[in-house]
Amino acid sequence: ANPHQINKDEDYILSSLKKSQAVQLRLTMSRDLAGKNITESFKEALETNGVNTEKLSKELEEFMTELAAVKEFKTGDAFSMTASWSDPKNNTATLIIEKPDHSTKAITGDETFVTDLFSIWFGKPADDKLAELKKVLLK
Repeated sequence: ANPHQINKDEDYILSSLKKSQAVQLRLTMSRDLAGKNITESFKEALETNGVNTEKLSKELEEFMTELAAVKEFKTGDAFSMTASWSDPKNNTATLIIEKPDHSTKAITGDETFVTDLFSIWFGKPADDKLAELKKVLLK
């Protein structure tokens, strides 16, 4: 919503997302991939960023369930995640997921779940491909 509020420094971008009030990340698939495969790679990236994937928050667990419910993402399919902090004093956030079939799901809870989720792309990269992507996203 307010991109000028985002600090694009590698060490501060994740913590500055909230200042923009709303952010969206849209993933467009470059190959066919099962939703369960994506959840597994997301969990690896979460673990790299210190999130205990054996005890995910109920919000992250709900997100992973929604993602895994997509049997297969086809090449060109898009999946978007829009996070908003409508009540920053209350430390809550809402994540709206839009699946390839255009169905949506809103998940609201403690803002930590959004920070944890976005750490996949803006936190410590879990592999070389995510490190390259992070550099592109920071431009």
